[in-house]
Amino acid sequence: MPLSVTVQGEVGRKRIQIAVLAARALLYVFIILFIVVMAAPFIWMISTSLKPTDEVLAYPPTWVPSRPQFSNYPDALSRMPFGRFYLNSIIVTSTVTVSVLFFSSLSGFAFAKYQFGGKNLIFVLVLAGMMIPLQLKMIPLYLLLNRLNWLDSYQALILPFAITAYGVFLMRQFIQELPDELMQAARIDGYSEFRIFSSIILPLCKPAIAALTIVTFMNQWNMFIWPPHSDRHDGDAYRAVGARSLSDRAQHRRVQSAHGGHIGRAASDPGHFSRGAEVLYRGHSFERIEGLGLRRLYPLPFG
Repeated sequence: MPLSVTVQGEVGRKRIQIAVLAARALLYVFIILFIVVMAAPFIWMISTSLKPTDEVLAYPPTWVPSRPQFSNYPDALSRMPFGRFYLNSIIVTSTVTVSVLFFSSLSGFAFAKYQFGGKNLIFVLVLAGMMIPLQLKMIPLYLLLNRLNWLDSYQALILPFAITAYGVFLMRQFIQELPDELMQAARIDGYSEFRIFSSIILPLCKPAIAALTIVTFMNQWNMFIWPPHSDRHDGDAYRAVGARSLSDRAQHRRVQSAHGGHIGRAASDPGHFSRGAEVLYRGHSFERIEGLGLRRLYPLPFG
C-alpha cells in the first residue's frame, strides 16, 4: 500500500475523531446550559427563602443571601398547621388513588371483555365526560353535596373524584389488547369472573396501573380548585390551598409593611411541597410511558 494512502487514511481518521469530540463537547455544553436554566428557578426559590427581609425586594437582586435566615422555615411552619394540611392531603390523595384504580380497572375490564346492551353508548358518554372541565361541574357538585350534608367532610373531597373517565378509558384500552384466550382457559379451570379479573387481568395491567397511579396521585396531590369550595369553614386545611393561603398572607403583609415575603417563600412555594410527588412521577417515567400505550415508540427495558 502506498505511503500517501496510509497517511491520508490516518488524517481522515483523526479528522473524524476530532469531529466526534467536538460534537460531544457541544452536546455536553448544551446539556450543562439546559441544566442551569432548569435549575435556576429552584436555586432562586431556595435562595429567596433564606434571605432577610431587606434583601427580598432588593434591586439588583442577589443570588446568595448576605445573612442566611434559617429561622424563616420554623417561623413559617409555626404560622399555619402544615402537619394537618399534609395529613389531610395524604388521606384524601391515597383514598382517591385507590378508589380510581379499583373502579377504573373494573369498569375498563367490563367495557373491554364483556358484551352488554348499550355498551358503546355508555362508553361514548364516559368519553364525553372527559370534555367537561371541573369548573363547569363545581356548582352542581356543591349543591348535591350540600343537600347530602357532606360539605366540610372527607366525603366532599373524595367522592367527586372516586372514579375518572380518563381512568376508565386508559384501563379499557389496555385490557382490550389482552388475549381472550386467557379468560377462556381460566373459565375452563373453574375460575369465577372476579377471580379472572384479580388473578389474571390485574397482574398483566401493571404498566397501566402504574401510569394511572402516578397521574391520579399527582393531580389529586396538587388539587387547588375544589377544596376551598367543599370545606367552607376551614378551606385552607389542604396542602396546596394552605400553602397558597400562606403565600397570599405573606404577600399582603409585604405590601403593607415590606415584611414577610421571605416567610411566604420559605413555607408556601409549591416547589417545597411537591418534591415527593415529583420524585414519584420522574422515577416511574418508564412505567408511565408504557402504561400510556407508547411502548412501540420508545425502547423500554421491559420484557
